[in-house]
Amino acid sequence: MFAIRNYGLLWERKYIHYGWQGKSGHLIGHIKGKAKADFREQSGVYVLYDNDMTPIYVGQAGRGNANLFNRLRNHEKDHLRNRWTYFSWFGLCKVNKNGSLSQSDKKDWTISGKMVAALNDIEGVLMHIVEPKL
Repeated sequence: MFAIRNYGLLWERKYIHYGWQGKSGHLIGHIKGKAKADFREQSGVYVLYDNDMTPIYVGQAGRGNANLFNRLRNHEKDHLRNRWTYFSWFGLCKVNKNGSLSQSDKKDWTISGKMVAALNDIEGVLMHIVEPKL
């Protein structure tokens, strides 16, 4: 089993829709072969980048108030508010056929699998974050 189920690379901050006047926002992405998916409730890790696409912050997103959407919203107001333009995220929750996120990925959800799969996931995430020249 792979830990990273889906990801978004270098999404632009200006396209995050936070909502207004009681209307909820969204964090829409496209899944190959599936409907659009709203990744607001995603759990995983994320990276904030500056204008030059240099990583400036790495964080975790969990369930509930700590989901990806809320973590990004918090960075609109905290000490990083003027420092990031792009973000990438790597999610643990799978996308259902209708585009919703799996609700089976609870706070106490455990991931099991082979060491090589976990190492491949970690390596892949780091390669996308750091973008090494070699």
